[in-house]
Amino acid sequence: MDKPPTTLDDIYSKLKTPSATKPFEGESFRLSSAVDGVLTTVNITAVQRWSLFEACLKSRDYERADLILQNLASKNGSKNPYYLDGVCEFLRAWGSEEGVKLDEVRNWIDHMSEMDASFKTDPRVYAWVIKLSFNKGLELIDIMREFYYYRLTGYGNTNADILRYVDIIGIFNVKKLVAFDSRLKDDIPQDYKDLFDILLSSEAAEGETQKVTPEAIGLAGELVETKQDMRGEVSEEVAEDHTDITSSTEKLANSTSDVVDTEANIDQDDDEDELSIKQVIKKAQERVIDLEKETEVIHNGIDELKSVSTWNLKAIRHSLLGLVNSYNQGEFIRKFAAEVDAAGLDLDTTAIMNDAENGKQINFFELKGGLPYAQQGQFDDVMDKISEDRQIVLEGTMIEAAKAKWDHEFENLKDKSMPSSIGSYLHNWLTQLVPLIEKDVEEYHKASQYFSEREVNPLENKASNYDEERYSEKMKYGPFLTLMKPEKIAIITILEVMKSAVTSDIARGVAVSKMVMAVSKAIELEYKSEKILASDVDVHRNFKAIKKTPEFKRFLRSTQAKRIIEEAEKKSMLVNAAETDSSKLLWDADSHCRVGSALVSMILQVAKVDVEGVDPKTGEVRKAFAPAFYHTYDFQNGGKVGVVKVNQKFASKLGKERLDQSIQAQYLPMISRPRPWTTYNDGGYYLKRCLVLRSKNAPEQYAYAKAAAMSGNMDQVLRGLNALGNTPWTVNKDILQTMTKVWNTGETFLEIPKAEEDLVMPTAPEKGAPPVEIFRFRRACQDACNEFAKNRSMRCDMNYKLEIARAFVGERIFFPHSLDFRGRAYPIPPHFNHLGNDLSRGLLRFWVGKKLGVDGLRWLKIHLCNLMGNDKISLDDRVKFTEDHLDDIIDSAADPLGGRRWWMKADHPWQFLASAFELSEAVKLDDPAEFISHQPVHQDGTCNGLQHYAALGGDIEGARHVNLIPADKPSDIYTRVSRIVQAAVDKDVANKVPEALATHDIIKRKLVKQTVMTSVYGVTYVGARAQITKRLKEIDFDEDEIAKCSVYLTDKVFKAIRELFDGAHAIQDWLALAAKRISKSVRLDIDLDDDAEFLSSVIWTSPLGLPVVQPYRTYKTRQVRTNLQTLVIHDPYEIKKVDARKQASGFPPNFVHSLDATHMLMSVNRCSEQGLSFSSVHDSYWTHACDITLMNKILREEFVKLHKNSLVSKLRSEFMMRYGSNVMVVQTDKNSDAAKAVKAFRKELSKKLGRTCQLGDEIRIEKERRDLLESKDPEQVKLGQQLKSSLSVLEDIGYDHTCQDDNQGSFTLLVPFSLPPVPPRGLFDVSIVQKSQYFFS
Repeated sequence: MDKPPTTLDDIYSKLKTPSATKPFEGESFRLSSAVDGVLTTVNITAVQRWSLFEACLKSRDYERADLILQNLASKNGSKNPYYLDGVCEFLRAWGSEEGVKLDEVRNWIDHMSEMDASFKTDPRVYAWVIKLSFNKGLELIDIMREFYYYRLTGYGNTNADILRYVDIIGIFNVKKLVAFDSRLKDDIPQDYKDLFDILLSSEAAEGETQKVTPEAIGLAGELVETKQDMRGEVSEEVAEDHTDITSSTEKLANSTSDVVDTEANIDQDDDEDELSIKQVIKKAQERVIDLEKETEVIHNGIDELKSVSTWNLKAIRHSLLGLVNSYNQGEFIRKFAAEVDAAGLDLDTTAIMNDAENGKQINFFELKGGLPYAQQGQFDDVMDKISEDRQIVLEGTMIEAAKAKWDHEFENLKDKSMPSSIGSYLHNWLTQLVPLIEKDVEEYHKASQYFSEREVNPLENKASNYDEERYSEKMKYGPFLTLMKPEKIAIITILEVMKSAVTSDIARGVAVSKMVMAVSKAIELEYKSEKILASDVDVHRNFKAIKKTPEFKRFLRSTQAKRIIEEAEKKSMLVNAAETDSSKLLWDADSHCRVGSALVSMILQVAKVDVEGVDPKTGEVRKAFAPAFYHTYDFQNGGKVGVVKVNQKFASKLGKERLDQSIQAQYLPMISRPRPWTTYNDGGYYLKRCLVLRSKNAPEQYAYAKAAAMSGNMDQVLRGLNALGNTPWTVNKDILQTMTKVWNTGETFLEIPKAEEDLVMPTAPEKGAPPVEIFRFRRACQDACNEFAKNRSMRCDMNYKLEIARAFVGERIFFPHSLDFRGRAYPIPPHFNHLGNDLSRGLLRFWVGKKLGVDGLRWLKIHLCNLMGNDKISLDDRVKFTEDHLDDIIDSAADPLGGRRWWMKADHPWQFLASAFELSEAVKLDDPAEFISHQPVHQDGTCNGLQHYAALGGDIEGARHVNLIPADKPSDIYTRVSRIVQAAVDKDVANKVPEALATHDIIKRKLVKQTVMTSVYGVTYVGARAQITKRLKEIDFDEDEIAKCSVYLTDKVFKAIRELFDGAHAIQDWLALAAKRISKSVRLDIDLDDDAEFLSSVIWTSPLGLPVVQPYRTYKTRQVRTNLQTLVIHDPYEIKKVDARKQASGFPPNFVHSLDATHMLMSVNRCSEQGLSFSSVHDSYWTHACDITLMNKILREEFVKLHKNSLVSKLRSEFMMRYGSNVMVVQTDKNSDAAKAVKAFRKELSKKLGRTCQLGDEIRIEKERRDLLESKDPEQVKLGQQLKSSLSVLEDIGYDHTCQDDNQGSFTLLVPFSLPPVPPRGLFDVSIVQKSQYFFS
């Protein structure tokens, strides 16, 4: 520790040779602020080591894995979570090897503890040692010796700490331990106590209680001796409460020798009705492998779709067969029928069983609809009981479908749906690629052996420099090639390369970096999916074994027995899902580059296609083989970029027969309730692992989310996500049938583009045509190409959605949700959800039905009027509009495609048609209010961002324009802005302004709507101009005038918005200034390089406790040399300074997004408490028609609750707490008093330092001054008062920068961090929102 300074000279001497102080803990760093105490991973080296360590374990290169682990230990292992996880992973893999003795395991642990013994405080290590002791056949008495040895060697672990890891030790092994020493039963985790009561029932029945002490098995003396030899601190905990021994050691051993190792007989004596997840998944794999032989269609009453001819869509169908013919050979249907009978529901279960046996898909929605309304809730309870197992099978089927697809391609690449020539190409590439991968793996093993021998004999058998360099490269990526079979790696490589090539611009090629990363990430995803599935299948297998024990069968008739084991299994699954920090790590970018480059270079080597050409001399047609892909360089965006291009002849084939085979049927809707979110990484799917926060290359976001979740601060956020995920949906069969008919015609219909296989180009101009005509032809060609590609992509996307919807007809489905960094909720299933386009939304309706009631009937009519686009008239007028067009609505529902097609005029036609079906059915009843409605009815905010700004600023005028104030009719902000723009343009027309003359007749609501909507979210001038340019093109405005007129109109729209929402812009400006100052501030608690001095990202806490971290930093790039080319990568783990421009421009919209996300989550929590079905699309909230009035009341109450306090003032206080100790670097006038005072100080400081002082010197002397002033030693405080810094000089002259401009001149100044007061609130009282019927409508 440095000696405290006693004089000012001591301080100046210290400043001459400053020492860096970095608040690191292991590989982590408090990045933006030390106040929060959140550690972010900032060292790529640890991530690289872990990726390689994991690969080495998988390839059984234990020597190298051991060296990597030792290296992690040397890097402050006690603060490195990867080191602790690594010890356990090494024990699991290496220790389980048949040839490894337990003595070797003990020796290895002792050896590692010499370097860093911190892992010995982790009870997981002991749990693995006990597990290995059982696996290696030790006698039970010896295992008990082992257990007590580690229990009493003084590392602070109790019996309960070790037994907490039941999932590691094994349930049957714990049973043996408890049978040996009955006192251990009290240390079993609470969640497993009931289960062990059953398993230990036979021992209890015998009436013998066995109490064991270390002395009883001869450990006491040994432990005393061991304690005397231990170097570290030893716990004084010695079991002094030993009870009398009731039997001898020999008797104890004999009494437990008859414990049956049921685990060893897991796969024997299967009950026919017992669901085996492993068997179901295996059968699912066989079904996918058999794709070519499969002729079965999904019999669900929906016409089969005419698909885009891609093999992957066929794979999707078969992945979804988990919903159809794989009720596990009827197992799920038998369970369903049994539960229906037990509940006494009015359903013919015999008929249901017969339909299932005949291959008919069971339509659960229609079954439920056929029940009396009073029984429908019980039906949902039955679905809950059977759905979880089905969901696990479906997820397992998808994972195995992805895996089996590669096996299928290996067996039969000559797909009938592809041209035979392409199929034969792929087959030939595969047969040549596999040996190259095998050779690379062999080279890796040879390199590993070479370097091992070199360690022993450095001077013998030294390879050439070339070979040694080659071997070194193999060691960097070779282990990753051993993770899966070469055949599977080869198939992944081929399909990912094809996908990258086909989905990119063929003319320009695909960037090498994109292709390389796609290949390696696909391999990583497949490997991790296999790993997750294997671990979860183990859990099911273990509990299946428990069900076969005599103890369990004895209690089988007990009503609680089945519940106990199911709860224990769920708990075990949750423990299995709670992954460690290291298991969440993705492979590092360097490894991705090397693995992907190696495989891409191999495919470039073997991928050949036959080409033909005419010999210029003989005129003969000759054939030869040429590379299908070639690596070259292209100049793009002003830089030289490596690209992979496709052979032109091969490209022409791909253009006719799209080969987009690599899409995975992953992340589909769930058929059971999602696993509830309990923390940052546990929720949603059962076999797939998701994070609650979607963060990309942003370790700090992940770190803050983890800290908030672990402390319970995010509980309300997680509760809201769970409520959203628990809303059940089903597919609207009537809409799907209509869409399918339209789709199969192949013609354009609404947003469905025409099915076109060939691109039709415009007619070329004649020779000698004017340059303008040639230019227009080229632009027309480009437009035609873009339109063709867009339509093809849209049709594939819609095909994907329709296939998924078709498979889920009649099912109850759920959408698990996660958050973006601002707190907005999004469904995790990406392809088919309610956030999609009108087509997707029209296909979905609520699973739960509710009677309309008189109020609900009214809201359904209002909803239809809104969907038609008439949402700016009064609610009564909307009802009248629907009633006036009731005949059109009934006609649309009766014959959507053959009638008058009035529904197609709606703004949202498919959603309108879905609602028309419901209203049409309702009015057929004597009392329409009795109709059971499933249709979601929407309530949309009026430019919701501006609503929040008006509430934040108390802006009365702004609040009126966005319907926060009660009125007879809704205010339309877009129409209001368009009128202000029109008035300004008319004024310019009078002055003969050319742009005004050209645009005065086109000012419409639609022209300004998008710009007004996005202005609150920080749209730039360039972005706004692009929006208006797009609108002008849509109305065929004169192309020669678009450039000038778009600039003119953008200026007018921006001025109109500021005129209407001056209060909102004042807050927007304050937020931007706050972000700018934060991102330009310097922390005094650290001393880093100058290029990393601006570290503080803008971080705030939402009103519900979610920490929001802006991810905008200036990423450092690093070159990675590969055998293909040198790749430049971004490293997300390096300490990087923030991007001040993005931080400032992004903060206002992000803050408002966090508020609308908070309002939504507060609302969903309240609605959930009231039993409402609730869903949202950002600021559009959905529920049943009959519940709209109640939901509207809740929305208004929660908005008032959110804004009743000054959120901006709270935000300012939070910023000052987090960043208040920072200093800012600003610019001021060189002739100002502040500049003169600082100049004088710098001159004096330079004399004392003996050199010209730098800004860093000023920062360090201020840090020293503050440390002295905070000292408890009065002498140190006195010294701090005497010490002068540039900030104390400014304080002496009374300079306050709080409300000053940060850029007033050219003189650089260091000032304390400060924020100006928040803009004063207006007189608007937010509580009045509760009376505004058009706030959301």
